[in-house]
Amino acid sequence: MNFKQALSIILVIFGFFQSCNGQDEPRKLKDVNVNYELPTADKAYLNRVIDSMYSLDQGKRFDMKRLDTLYGVAEIKYLSRAKVLGDRYGEYKRKRDSLWEITAGVDETNTLRLIAITKKYGFPNNRRLGRYKSKAYLIFVHSPHKYADEIRDLIEGEYEKGRIDEYKKEYIYWDLNGRRGMPPMNGKNGEAVWIKN
Repeated sequence: MNFKQALSIILVIFGFFQSCNGQDEPRKLKDVNVNYELPTADKAYLNRVIDSMYSLDQGKRFDMKRLDTLYGVAEIKYLSRAKVLGDRYGEYKRKRDSLWEITAGVDETNTLRLIAITKKYGFPNNRRLGRYKSKAYLIFVHSPHKYADEIRDLIEGEYEKGRIDEYKKEYIYWDLNGRRGMPPMNGKNGEAVWIKN
């Protein structure tokens, strides 16, 4: 890793923690309904944090897609990229490995942050946050597998408390179990629908 890449990682992580360091965290409220509803201040705080985490998560993946497009390998599924790129493969691989290293750091930071948030506030699903789009569960989908058991236990508890629907729970489990077979589809009422291969 060169100096520029190391600096990029440090700046991403520093920026993330600056946006989530608790300075804007709402004061602790007594008798909060932790089963489902969140106070307005908590919703605002969690929306900022989840949006920031999701932006970092998707941004690094977009950078990899952009690199693949730049090298003309975005559509390659079954051919060897080394054969297609020839002499340019070494340069491409160094850049892609560097992006993966940054992405892995973002994924780990996001995972640890979402675990802490879920333990404190309950799982921040889109309905609890008053949002149309679900974002938080995708952060757990991109988590390093060393956190799989902790995430599985946490999500099971959140499902039992009604703070995560069956589809998102099963999608996270599908990823934690190695993405074998087709992922579940989202049913009309948040149930997991399995398509047989």
